[in-house]
Amino acid sequence: MVFRRAWASERQETRVAATLVGCALLLDALADGSDVLHGLGVVCRALALAFCVTVAVAGVGRFGDSPLALRFSLWRALGLLAAVGCVGFVLFVRWPLLLQPTDGGFALDVVGILWLLLTGSVWGRDSWRRLSPALDGTSPGAHPSGWGLRTSA
Repeated sequence: MVFRRAWASERQETRVAATLVGCALLLDALADGSDVLHGLGVVCRALALAFCVTVAVAGVGRFGDSPLALRFSLWRALGLLAAVGCVGFVLFVRWPLLLQPTDGGFALDVVGILWLLLTGSVWGRDSWRRLSPALDGTSPGAHPSGWGLRTSA
């Protein structure tokens, strides 16, 4: 049960995907013309994409039933899908012929990794825990959006 909770963490989900894309990037950098290493890089990217899409779909509604909780989980899913777009484009371009990586492909992989890590840190459970007390009104003078005007009346 403890193992399940550790892997169910939102940050762990994004770190696994970022690690897979990083391994693909490393395999491409070390390949030096080897089709086997390029093929393994493509497989790592495909696994990362499948994992991201699964986590994005399964994570919608994870934070609760309120409209803001749903919006929060949708933003998280869209962040994961943006990373899928970056890495997926590299995969789409290279897949049929196992083409050699290009500088643009390396750059898209790096952007995808950074997007995954950003999504995991900004739209994770910890961020939701910091946001939800302000929404409940438990903090003094808190406005649900955090943009409330304070008057001295």
